[in-house]
Amino acid sequence: MLRSMTAEQLLQVIEFHKDLNLFEALALAKRENKLIVPNVIHDKILTETKDKKLLRKLYGGWKWTGTLVICEAPDRPFRKKVTFSWKDENSNIKYSVSFRVPKQLQGKANCALAIDHPDFEILEISKKSSTWSRIFDRSKSQIENQYELKLVEGGNVYLIELFPNKDGCYVPHPQTGIPQGEPVDDSDKARRLWRRDSAYISLLRRGDYGIINFDGSTLIDFRHSLPSFGLGVVLASLQ
Repeated sequence: MLRSMTAEQLLQVIEFHKDLNLFEALALAKRENKLIVPNVIHDKILTETKDKKLLRKLYGGWKWTGTLVICEAPDRPFRKKVTFSWKDENSNIKYSVSFRVPKQLQGKANCALAIDHPDFEILEISKKSSTWSRIFDRSKSQIENQYELKLVEGGNVYLIELFPNKDGCYVPHPQTGIPQGEPVDDSDKARRLWRRDSAYISLLRRGDYGIINFDGSTLIDFRHSLPSFGLGVVLASLQ
């Protein structure tokens, strides 16, 4: 239903929250039985809202979208499992999220999988970040919070073929708004991509509109969206 609304109508039915990491955002949405608004809806709001002052107020900082993307490093084919590992910027605690790739997709390179909330779950496998372990393990290299991504039965998974292997401007995938295909000239119809040089499993982020004259309305960030970072999140009722 959200896809059929105008940008103005969407702003009447969504709600903004601050300072939540990916896991907290998912927990909040589940607790309140709400949808994390997907990338394609943010795209409509960011590119079709004419009130730029309002956009600056609402999207003055990055927001988690409800669109989760799984991809391997550029030119590396999908194997049995994709693992995305990172360290928290503040505490240096190590995290990882893994996903078991369906057999029919193994061997495919330069593509991505996209899943919109609530068609996935991120389940905690192990947590080794107690206060005492942080005090006594000075190296912190062995501390790891492990999670596994699971698909919800009956959920939709989009295969993004010709997923770009470098930053640039691209035509967006019609169902998800994710950049795809060959590079194109910058325009209102193109979407700018920032991506990592490694595997990635996380929600996309959008926004940062109007910060130091930066127009983030067409930017889609795969590079800096570490799941443990606190960002804004936008929810809509599932009723």
